[in-house]
Formats: sequence, structure tokens, C-alpha cells
Amino acid sequence: MSNKIFSFLKFIIGWPISLIAVIFIFKIIGQKSISIFPLFNQINIFNLMLGIIFLTIFFFLRGYLWHLIVREKTEINLFESLNLWAISEFKRYVPGSIWAFLGRTFSFEKKGIKKKDTAFFLFYEAQFFILGCIIVSLLSISKILDLFNVNNYSGIIFFTIYILFFLFFIIFIFNASLSKKNNIKIIKLVLSIFPKFNYIKNIKFLSLSSLAVFAFGLGSYFSSIALFNLDIRNFLIDSSFFTFSILIGYLSIITPMGLGVREGIIILGFSKILGIENAGILAIFTRFVLIISELFFIFLTIKLSSKNENMFKKFFSFTSKNKYIFFLGLGIIIYVLYFINTTFLRFDNFYTGKFDLGNMSQTAWNTVNGRIFEFTNPNGTEIVSRLAFHADFILILISPFYLLWESPKLLLLIQTLIISFGAIYIYLISNNILKNKNISLVFAFSYLINPLVNYVNLYDFHAVALAITFLLAAFFYILKNKFLLFLFFAILAGLTKEQVWLASGILSLYYFIKTYNSNFSSTRKKTIRFLSLIFSLISFFIFYVLLWIVIPNVSGSTHFALSYYSDFGNSPGKIIKNIIFDPIKIISVVFQEKQLEYLYNLFLPVGFLSIFSPLFLIFALPDLGINLLSNNKQLSDIYYQYTSTIIPFIFISSIFGFKILTKKINKNILIIYLLICSICAAYHIGPLPFSKNPNVDMYTKPLINRSEITYFLDSLSNEYSVAATNNLGAYLSNREKLYVIPNGIEQADFVIFLLNDPFAQPSLTSQKEMALSLQKNLDFELVKKTGDLVAFKRKNIAK
Repeated sequence: MSNKIFSFLKFIIGWPISLIAVIFIFKIIGQKSISIFPLFNQINIFNLMLGIIFLTIFFFLRGYLWHLIVREKTEINLFESLNLWAISEFKRYVPGSIWAFLGRTFSFEKKGIKKKDTAFFLFYEAQFFILGCIIVSLLSISKILDLFNVNNYSGIIFFTIYILFFLFFIIFIFNASLSKKNNIKIIKLVLSIFPKFNYIKNIKFLSLSSLAVFAFGLGSYFSSIALFNLDIRNFLIDSSFFTFSILIGYLSIITPMGLGVREGIIILGFSKILGIENAGILAIFTRFVLIISELFFIFLTIKLSSKNENMFKKFFSFTSKNKYIFFLGLGIIIYVLYFINTTFLRFDNFYTGKFDLGNMSQTAWNTVNGRIFEFTNPNGTEIVSRLAFHADFILILISPFYLLWESPKLLLLIQTLIISFGAIYIYLISNNILKNKNISLVFAFSYLINPLVNYVNLYDFHAVALAITFLLAAFFYILKNKFLLFLFFAILAGLTKEQVWLASGILSLYYFIKTYNSNFSSTRKKTIRFLSLIFSLISFFIFYVLLWIVIPNVSGSTHFALSYYSDFGNSPGKIIKNIIFDPIKIISVVFQEKQLEYLYNLFLPVGFLSIFSPLFLIFALPDLGINLLSNNKQLSDIYYQYTSTIIPFIFISSIFGFKILTKKINKNILIIYLLICSICAAYHIGPLPFSKNPNVDMYTKPLINRSEITYFLDSLSNEYSVAATNNLGAYLSNREKLYVIPNGIEQADFVIFLLNDPFAQPSLTSQKEMALSLQKNLDFELVKKTGDLVAFKRKNIAK
């Protein structure tokens, strides 16, 4: 009789309950969608897709955690396990959360797991989920306390919560060991409710759960900013608050997955920012996206569990066998998506300028249009060779891509992609030296959040930024003894800027020395040593010719940057001579407060590991010296492109320093130390949204009438010459003649001001006065005025 009852229960818990769940889902969507659908035309599709991706990751990681737990009792196929978990979770939309638990029990009983064991596993899973939510929710503790208006006691409450949580965390993780050593019944009884896994598995499972609910928070956050503008500076707080909302919803077992409770928490948390009505719409919309994401996840699990879906299985089989490559690739994808979106927004909102994106873009555009390596003198009105300023010949190699996409954004895209690939070479170099993939992955992660890397990527476009990856690649191929590949990347690096030939030359000398102890045949060894020595000499010669002969002759004077070193002389020879033979002066300059702060900021993100292997910093010495000894204070800031050729060798020396320290210190301690330093540096001095001083104006301060301005600018033919303020220079750079106000006003067909730049030259006030005077000038007519944009056209030119 009992078997018949159980069979009947299994039947009704199967597809009939799933169909009822579908009905309730459509009921939810139908009831709530009335307030959402009118807003669909303003949804940011990119952010919405990111939201769905992160929410799908949330479901996958939760399902994977369950798979690892049940594997304690039986071997089960991952894809089948995910599918059974997804279907059982789906049933929670039916009122009465017991359906999800019963569904799980009966589904996994077929796979040899007893109902009693499943019940325990469900209890353990719930504990990991709740504790993971609490860990992530701690990031939003200030927002949570604000709900209860207890901020006056926030310090005491923070301290108490963190201490209590830390104690509970230790007990939870080590409960198996503690229960064995403790004979007090009440304590053993309390400990018995916790998972019986060892501390390593507890840490692993809890980390997986925390990562899952963090992905939930990110998915909800990106879904939110697809519809509303939230301050990206608070994205960690806001995303973790979404995790807090699902925690409260999960604990309210009366309703299916806290339906209504979770939304209520979201409304309370965001009503002060968005107002009650919009906060309500936000809560409904995030629920809507969550349901869509879960349906997508269920579709994937069905495909994965199908015997015919080899493509999905091959992908997951590859990722499981190559998990380090997978996580490295995932990190790079996240980096690329963020920086492409951010740099494009900077461009769209006119935070870029003629200096320097416009200069680079105009050079590339002119080159592809037959005026090779030419642009408008940024300090005048004549057309000049780019060689009058820099020898970044790689712009010539990039220019053919303008035939595919004629936009300055192309340069931003190329820069982000190439810089991101540097993480691959950091991983490869580290793995080659340390023979440890975990450590190598940490170094790659450290690179991707490194403030120096992030600022270089963020601050417009500079050809020298590409040298970061090229120099890393060149060094890696030295380690692998692949001369042609080394030569290829060393030449590419040299083509990014004139002084980078010094770094390429020193690298080639290192190759010459290293090859002495190689296992090559005598003939091959001699050939490579000869070629590496020749290339080194050629590199030094190219640097000399460019700096002493070519650039001075093209510009009609010495290199403009020599004025930054006037304290050491007025010519390259005198400057180098005084630097070499006046060490006391060098020390006095280097040990100034500004320079010491610069050095601190350079080496903090990798925990000063370079100190333990300073030899490899010799490769960075040319640019390090240029930056430290310059009287141009921008060069000793980390916010610009001037660290580009220093970054690779900071990481290389840090990897070797790590290797030296592992002889005396446990490598796991060093990994934790490196992670702490990297994250702390990213927070304190980096530009990312979670940092102390994030560079997110392109998100938080978008130009209100941007579409109207861009429509007008796009209507201007590139046959016209234009004088524009610097903040318009990048957008208007695809033309032969582009002047930077105050230059070119008398020569230009159009004069255009965007009067919102606090760094305007000679000043914003002066530019406003120029605009007013042109309104009275009979040679010009006002053709556009909207917001801060004021545009004039010379009267005697053809329309």
C-alpha cells in the first residue's frame, strides 16, 4: 500500500506540478508586466544581457554545489544532476515550498540516494546558501542598517556583527573536528545540525555558494541598470543588497521563494533613491528577469542532459578539464566588457579629447586616406607629420582597420583587447617560472584589477599602451626560446613609441645572455646569440636616430619632451651625461615626496614583491628614469599612459620575487598576501566602480542632450575644417584639418564649443568669452546652440 502511495506522490510531483508552476509563473508575469512593458523601449539591452548571464551563472553554481554534495553518496552525471536540480527548483513557484523539496527527494531517489540522505543534503544545501548570502550581504550592511535607522550606532553594530559572524564561521567550518573533540552534550547537539564534511570541503562548498549568490547580486544589479540609472559607485553595496533580499525571501518559507517578501525588501532598499513607484517597478522587473534566466537555465540543462547534444557536453567537458583556462578567459571577458563599455561611454559623453585620442585617430584616418602619418598640429594650424612629436608608427599598421570601421572607438576597442591579452602572458610567464596554475591565475587576476593597467586603458588611447602586452609576449618567448616570436613582439613594442626601442634592446641583450646556457646545438646557439645581439644594437641605434636626428629634423627643434629635463641640460647628450655623472642630484630628485608616492603606487598592487628580484626592473629603467626625473608632474602620476612600459617588468620581477620567497614562506600565505595587496590597491588607488575614488563620471554624469549634439556633429561633412574645444576633438577627428581652440578660429569653416570642460585651455571662462565674441563677429553665423554646445559657421563657405 505504501509503495502505491509513494508512486502516486512521485507522479503528482512530476510534470503535473511543473505545469502548475508554469501557470503560476505566467500569472506572476501577467499580473506584474502591465507596469513593466511600457518601459521596454528604454531598456539597455547590453546590461539586460549581462543580468541574464550572471543570473544563469547563479543557477548553474547552485546546481553544481548540489551535485558536489550528492556525490558524497553516489556517482551521478553532472548534466543529469543539474537537470534534476533545475526541475525540482522550478516547482517552488507552486504555493507551498514543500513541492521543491519533495521533487528533489523523489528525483534523486531514482539515482540511488535514500530519502533520508536527500533530506540531510537539502538541509546542508540550505545552510551553505544562507551562510553564503550572509557573507555577501555583509558588503551592504550600511544599506541594511539604514532601513532600520540605526546608523548612529553603526560602528558598534558593525563590530558586533563581524565578530559574531567570524566566530560562527569558524564553528561552521571546523564543526566536524570540534564535535569529535567536545564531549559536552549540548554543544555536540548544536554542532550536529551543521554539515559533517571536513573543513576543506566546507570552505570549498561555502566559497561556491558565496560565489553563486554574488552572481545573483550582480545579475540583479545589471538587470536594474538596464531600466534605471543607479550610481555605479555603489554597485557592490547595491548588488549585495539584492543578495540580502533573496536571503530574506528564502527564509520566508510561507511563500514560494519569498515571492512578495523579496520584492518588499528591494522596494524598502531603493525607495529613497528611486521613489516608491520606481522601486516597485525595479522589484518586479528583477523578478521577471530572474524567471526568464531560470527558464533559460532549465533549457540549457535539458540540452546538456540530452544524449544528442554533443556540442554542450564538449564545451563543459573542455571547461572541466581546463578550468584554469576557463577562469582566465572569464576574467578577460569581464574585463573587456567593462572597459569597452566604459571607454565607449567616455567617448559618447565627450570625456575624451583631441589630446590624445583625437590626435591618434586623425593620424590613422589620414593614413588610410593617403596622407601617411599626418595630422593637424595640436598646438597650431599646419598639417605636420606625427614624427614631429612621437614615433608611434604602429598607428600606420592599425590604420587599415579604419576601412572596416571608421570611428575613434576602433582604437579604444583595439587598446582594450590587446591590454586584456596581457593577462594571458602574465599567466603563461608565471606558470613557466612557478609551475603552479593557481598562483598564475592569481597573478593574472592581479593584472586585470591593477590600477596602473586600468588607468592606461581608461585614459583615452595611446599607442604605447599596446606595449604592455607586446613586451610581456616578448619576454615569454625568450623563456620559451622562440626567437622569431620574440623578435616579432619586440619590434611591435618598439613601434609604439620611440623610447620603447630601449626596452626592446635590453630584452634582446637578456636573450643573448640567457641563450649562453641553453640546450641548443652549437650552431643554433651561435645563430640566436648573434641575431639577438644584432637586434639589440639595431634597437639602440633606432632609438638614437629617432631622438637625436629624425624627430628634431621633422619638428624643426629638439624633442618637445626634453624641456621636462631642463635641470639636467638642453640636449639629449647633456641630459644623459648629467644623469650618469651627477648621482647626488638624481638621489635628491628621486627622494622627493611626490616621487616616493609614485614608487609606492607602482609597486603596492603586487605587494612590493619586485624588491626581492630587482634585476628584472632593469628593463623598465629607461621609462622609470624618464618619469622620476621629469619636472612634468604628470609623468610621475599613475593616472596616464606613462607607466605602460614599466607595468610588464613590475609583474615579471614580482613573479621571480614570489619564487624566491616560496623558499622561506608557504606559497598559500603568499597567495593570500598578493590577493589582499591587489584588492586593497584596486580599492584605494584604482578607478574601478568599487574603488574609493572611482572614475565613473561617464555613468553618473552623462551629457543630457547628447543625442542632439551627436546628430549635429555627425551632419558635418569631413570636407570642412573645424576648430573645436578639446572635448570635441576626438569625435570630430576624422578630417584632414582639425584645430584645437583657441587655435584655428580664423582658418576654420566651423568653430564649435562644448562649454563644460573644467580643464579647458586657456580656461573655461576664456572659451565662454570667445563664444560670446563670435556671436558679434560678422564673419560667422550661429548655426547650433543646445545646452553647452555653441556652433558657428563661417559665412563665406558653401553649404
